[in-house]
Amino acid sequence: MAIVDDIRRDKRTKNVLDQTNTKTVSAPAASTGLVGDQAPAEIFTLEDFNLVKNQVHLEGDNFQLLETLNTMGRITNMQSASGPLANTGAVDEITDTTGSGSPVSTLLAPKIGEAFEVTAFNWETKNANAVYYRIRSPTGTQGALVEYKTAAGTADITTTPVRVVYPQTLVAVYGTATGDNMSIIAYHQVR
Repeated sequence: MAIVDDIRRDKRTKNVLDQTNTKTVSAPAASTGLVGDQAPAEIFTLEDFNLVKNQVHLEGDNFQLLETLNTMGRITNMQSASGPLANTGAVDEITDTTGSGSPVSTLLAPKIGEAFEVTAFNWETKNANAVYYRIRSPTGTQGALVEYKTAAGTADITTTPVRVVYPQTLVAVYGTATGDNMSIIAYHQVR
């Protein structure tokens, strides 16, 4: 009960919990037979978590609140110390329509505080002599080469998984393009 008493006394923590007290961690499993087996409208989302955690300054006065946010993040799978965040998996198709020269397409650009793992990518539409998948810094023009392909198909990722962390970007550089080129990436957020 000491933790509950600490939370009740800490106004900052209480204010954040008041913002989220109508949210549920997730819907109960259908096998429970409980009323509400359908997903309720008020499930705590990653957007909810980001909204409340981004209000907090990293200072001693907020220690209890930071501990509470850490617990909330772990319980709701919105924060992970080692694996993907729940409900963040995606597969995106990115088409470059430049059609000539050596165009560059940004495939993934994390925002401040974000980190992603790319688990697969394909060169689907081939209208260039090669594609270079690179991780770039904001000031770099070349970047670190992740994979190079001269034929359409699945990229052989030899450093699985590929991690892209702000301020890095994952780009596709198409060599000598003669038309549209499309890449597909599969990824999930880890931070």
